[in-house]
Amino acid sequence: PIAIKAYIKMKTFRVFILVSIFCSIIVSCEKSNKDIIDDGDIRIWKYQDSVITNFEYWYFDAEGYWNVFYHEPYGEIRENNTNSDVLITTRWGLKNDSILLVSGDYLEYRILQISDTLIVLEHSNEYYGTIRGTLRPIPKRKYKDILYKVNMYNKKHAPGRPII
Repeated sequence: PIAIKAYIKMKTFRVFILVSIFCSIIVSCEKSNKDIIDDGDIRIWKYQDSVITNFEYWYFDAEGYWNVFYHEPYGEIRENNTNSDVLITTRWGLKNDSILLVSGDYLEYRILQISDTLIVLEHSNEYYGTIRGTLRPIPKRKYKDILYKVNMYNKKHAPGRPII
């Protein structure tokens, strides 16, 4: 009886150790918000909210470069500031791992939910109030086509603009 109790305790302890190791591996493998957003290289997301009439592509890279490409109803894709009088900077970052800063720190989006397949953001401004938007990843195989369309728009409407 004592040997059986000791054997059961030892088995229980081994199971506890294995479960602890497994859990620590899972926690250590969890991606950071930055890695989800830029995928360690570049990542393009499709952004939609209740204010914009069409949709936008948001481009992030691991070096902190950010850009917005507007998808026009007639199929062209243009860069964020080719038709704008507002200077939009091309930097992004995170504050406290829960606030997405785009256009430098000019625009702040609170991250409500984040995963590899969906980011839910909330942003407030004086004109629209609180806006909730979603980012969904674009498959990497489509990046080349999107960037090609942006470059073609730049050549046509903004000659001399650097090509991405």
